[in-house]
Amino acid sequence: MEGTARGELPQALRTLTEDMPARRQLTALQVAGQQQAARLKSRALRAAYLEAFDAWEKGAGLEALRKRLDVAQREKNRFLADRIAQTELSRAHQTEVAGLLMDDTETTVVQVRMNPAHPRTDICDLHARADLWGLGPGNYPKAEAPVPPFHPFCWCRLRSMPSLSAANAQHVPGGEAAYLRKIGPVAAGRVMGSAARAHMVLDGEHARTVADAGKPKAYMTRTVGEVPSHPLINPRPRP
Repeated sequence: MEGTARGELPQALRTLTEDMPARRQLTALQVAGQQQAARLKSRALRAAYLEAFDAWEKGAGLEALRKRLDVAQREKNRFLADRIAQTELSRAHQTEVAGLLMDDTETTVVQVRMNPAHPRTDICDLHARADLWGLGPGNYPKAEAPVPPFHPFCWCRLRSMPSLSAANAQHVPGGEAAYLRKIGPVAAGRVMGSAARAHMVLDGEHARTVADAGKPKAYMTRTVGEVPSHPLINPRPRP
């Protein structure tokens, strides 16, 4: 912190920042913050935080910093609201789709389809690309199919596979671990959220158990056979 920005600090903080180790720590904090901001997914949110850090680095005054941080905070709130809205709309839609598929006596196999614009490797790849029931990648006996969304902004979809039958389907022992081995350790870590979590699956833990660890109940993995009605959808009468 230099120039006007440092001059506007209270006396105690000015004294503190005369100490070089303390100033190095502040610089490290600033660099770490810039690196984290650069990884933000939202372009507007990323720009807002980077502008705030840029102003700090250039010694902007307290009022200028306050204005930039206010913009960043408002953009963060907008981003969070948008994330909740999009994810819950997707959850409501796929809950309805799951119910319709479960009621469809002609459908016995359901497929998890990834959005063609899916940006990165994550848990969606396991659900949509692993062959866990001998029915082909992403295909499940309908009651066993995991229901999207699997993470915020997830746009995976369920669809019926009328050309397939689940009559002879059997769960593939160790199928999740086999898929993770196939894609390699780096991608496996991305799929499960960390290398440690991937190793848990490779050591025999069920991927669903590992993926759901620490999640609120409302956001744990659901299958088509487990899905209740969504609060955004009027309950449908069951036959």
